[in-house]
Amino acid sequence: MASYTNLDKGPLHHLPVELIREIGSKLATPRELVNFACICSRTNAAIGVVEMAMADIMFQSIETDPKPRVFRFHGPEELYSGNNNGDNSDDSNDDTNDDLLRPHKPILIYAIETGKDIDYIKQCINVYKKNFTDALEGYWYPLRRDLDKYNDRYAQFPSPMFAAAKAGRLDVMQALAECHVSMRGWMNLHKGWKVVRNSEDPINGMIGDEKKGGNAFSAACESKNEYIALWMISNGLWVEWSDIRVAARFGCFQVLETLLNHPDFVHFKRRDAILQIAKWTISSFVADPEIILPLLDDVFHLDADKDEFIQNEIIHRLVRPRPTAENALRMSRVVDFYANWAKPPISGRNIAWAAAFHKIYLDIVKAIISGERWSLGESEEERAEAMDEMFWRAREFESSATVKYLVSLGYKIPSSEHHVHWIAAILGLQPE
Repeated sequence: MASYTNLDKGPLHHLPVELIREIGSKLATPRELVNFACICSRTNAAIGVVEMAMADIMFQSIETDPKPRVFRFHGPEELYSGNNNGDNSDDSNDDTNDDLLRPHKPILIYAIETGKDIDYIKQCINVYKKNFTDALEGYWYPLRRDLDKYNDRYAQFPSPMFAAAKAGRLDVMQALAECHVSMRGWMNLHKGWKVVRNSEDPINGMIGDEKKGGNAFSAACESKNEYIALWMISNGLWVEWSDIRVAARFGCFQVLETLLNHPDFVHFKRRDAILQIAKWTISSFVADPEIILPLLDDVFHLDADKDEFIQNEIIHRLVRPRPTAENALRMSRVVDFYANWAKPPISGRNIAWAAAFHKIYLDIVKAIISGERWSLGESEEERAEAMDEMFWRAREFESSATVKYLVSLGYKIPSSEHHVHWIAAILGLQPE
């Protein structure tokens, strides 16, 4: 979309309003009409949001066969008609070769994303409400069978509620809610949506919810618009277990606290569900690892129990095979959080052993061995045993980087090691 330029200059600024409107009526698509309206302040005033919204509605009302071939332009009243003459051209590409039929961003979404004032947007909403109600739910291009769709939705563009949540436009969401638009956007419209919350298996419910798109609540949390997520909850949002996971994932502490206190989450499997979310939080790349604490506070009363849970989960994640750089970064953040939260001296023997098997976790090994808050044992004998355990694990998985680091600290390779000469050759060391 064009931006306002030359607001009071150029030949169009001196044309009569009637002539400007006549020019606009001859343009083929809403995209062209909006670009035309944005040329200067006079064209924008002449065209107006109502005209643009009506043009958008007419364009989105085009009906096509799955493999259209011929389209005829008739004008504003009958934008297009088409028929299928047996053409077998590829219809999987949403960006049709016909520029006149290429889907454009709906005017309402454009207005939300570009920060139009609420009066402008309300005018647009009213036009949609009277002439194209499904658009307010995000059902764009409902009759275009040549476009790739999911659950009858053309997902290239978001629902208005999703766009407003992402943009932090509470005023727009309130205006949409007054028109009885589904608060979550697309997600509310899935069959069986409201069955999940009262299911006897909230964990499977969360897995199913994570696969659904268009969740305005998730958009608000991801954009750190917590006030919008809180407004949704306080105004009757049908909350789901996956909402707790979403709040944790994006580090929305206020939202998480509100959800944990929500009466709809009084459930006989609440503890299991919260613990599963806590496990996912540790294993995922969350905005702030500290978000794990409110979840554990809900389940455990003693810090010792929380400590044990976090340690066990860290070890469980570290021993998984074929770690990636992303795994290493994620686990390093979790270990750093744990080191800052737990009371020193922190027993790091088991975590160091788990991390020793792969070079990608070497920084975790280094942090535990050299960190002041960590402990490998109370005695020299215990610390020596911890170093042996790290060595044997590194040897088992051929992590030469870990072995090199241990040797650099003065560690002596055991002389009874069957493959000591192989290790010496790899590391350039002499066996003891």
